[in-house]
Formats: sequence, structure tokens, C-alpha cells
Amino acid sequence: MKHLLNFIAITIFIIISPLSAYEQQIHVHGKAEASLILTQTEAVIEVRIPAISILGFEHSPQSTQEQQLLQRVSKSLKETPLFTFIHQKGWLKKNEILTTRLSENTVNLVVNNKKNHNQHGNSRDHHEHNYHNNHQGHDHSLHTPSLEETHAEIIIKKHYVFDSNKSINNLDIHLLDNVPDLHELNLMLISNDRQINYTISRDNSMVKLNPI
Repeated sequence: MKHLLNFIAITIFIIISPLSAYEQQIHVHGKAEASLILTQTEAVIEVRIPAISILGFEHSPQSTQEQQLLQRVSKSLKETPLFTFIHQKGWLKKNEILTTRLSENTVNLVVNNKKNHNQHGNSRDHHEHNYHNNHQGHDHSLHTPSLEETHAEIIIKKHYVFDSNKSINNLDIHLLDNVPDLHELNLMLISNDRQINYTISRDNSMVKLNPI
């Protein structure tokens, strides 16, 4: 019961904390963000990838070609093993890839539109002064129209359940190998009441863990 309550509490934390922190960061193409909760029996992973890095566009699919591309990408990310959990048997013994089953496996495109309301370069006080003195001659064409910024992300959610209680010693991450335009993954791992941050690259895709 205690393990279940801890898992629920950590799950709530990972939903609120990492995602809000991610949204405060600059949208960087070629870099993805991931959060991982890991216990001896379960792992919950959420990955956020800039859509431009995997789809080539940052908006909702508008053409048949874009819709088909999104479907192919979603299918591939669902079916491809992106994470491998490894049990180390012992010295000079071959490692064992742990058997898992997925209780959640989703891939979604999320599009965020933000409007910037910018005006011409005059300060507010100077604008108000001009408003009172010569409002009739004010040229409203100087105002810059609201600009809409669009950022889109592919969000992957996977909930793994382990079929055995064997210790988890290593995590092998295959995401970058399957998304050519990604070159870095920032991973936040929460395990044993600890939070550890990793930077994953193609040359450094293995995370060594304290036995879970």
C-alpha cells in the first residue's frame, strides 16, 4: 500500500512540476524533454518533442500529406521500442532485457497558439501625450497587428509494467536513433524519492541506475 501511495504521489508531481518547467523553457528544435518515474514494478515516461524536429511543421495537419505523415510518425513511435530496461545478472554474465507490458501507449500532437500584442516603438507616456495633443492626426496604421506564435509538440506517454521483480540496473534509450533530427534529450528521472537529471545523446544513450 505504501508503494502504491508513493507511486501516485510521484505521478502527480511529474504531471505538474516537469511540464510547467518545460513550458517556461525556450522552444529549442532538435532537443526533447522527458520525465521518467521508475519503481521496481512500474515506469511512467512522458516525452515532449518539438514537432518541427519530427514532422517538419508546427501546426495542425492541413493537407492529406501532413495528416498521413502524422499518422505514420504516431504509429512508429507507438510500435518502436524507445526504452529498454536492463537487469544486470552479475560479473561477466550477460545482461537481461526485462520483459514489460504497456498499460498506456499514446502519441499526440499538441498545438499551442499565443498572440503577441505589440504596438509601435513609442513609450506609453509619449503615446498618451500625443493622444491628448493631436489625437485627430494619429495614424492607426502605425500599430503592429497582433502576431500569433505557434508552437507544436509531439507528446509521447508510455506506462510500463514489469513482469518480474528483478532489479533494474540500466536504462537504454533509443529515441534519438529513431528521430534523426533530434540530437539531445534532457531526461528527469524520479526514483527512490530522488530526482536526477541526465543529458542523453547518441553517443551517451545508456543511463546507469542504482538497483531499483
